[in-house]
Amino acid sequence: MSITADKELYRLGEIPKISAIIQNASESEVELLPRLAGSDLGSRYPVAKYSIYRNDSLVLDSSLRCGNEDGLPSSFFLCLRPGETFDPNLQAKETYRDRLINGEAFKHRGKYRVRFFYSTNQDTLDRWIGWNSSLDLLTLSEAEYENKVNGYRSHFLNMPKVDLKSNVLHFEIQ
Repeated sequence: MSITADKELYRLGEIPKISAIIQNASESEVELLPRLAGSDLGSRYPVAKYSIYRNDSLVLDSSLRCGNEDGLPSSFFLCLRPGETFDPNLQAKETYRDRLINGEAFKHRGKYRVRFFYSTNQDTLDRWIGWNSSLDLLTLSEAEYENKVNGYRSHFLNMPKVDLKSNVLHFEIQ
């Protein structure tokens, strides 16, 4: 996995355009998920988050978040053939795209270091499907629950359990 920026030097007010690229380096197809609501906080999987440092101090993202997490429809799973790549941020649902890298994180001059983390290393279904969906599962009959879980199981059989760290990206805002 690697991250890149569109340039190394920015003027104050410019927002760096950062891409995170994950490549399927295996010899078989895999399924992965883009960043979902809660992924950047680590409250659900996949964990997909940035660490951002300015002049060696951690920069906190101060944007407010809703406590709800959408469900996990089959359409969110992406199939990657060997050698194919994807950016989990660009392929995320539109409403989640700007929460990790936004102007709030880059509103001061300084030297920045950025690293991206992506993890699918989780076996517990509830950590994947989202808070609202976890509550919905409690209302299902046993047969409905098994049907729902079996639908997820087919996707997760094709998902590698990985903990990925990108390279460290360096740039400056003047």
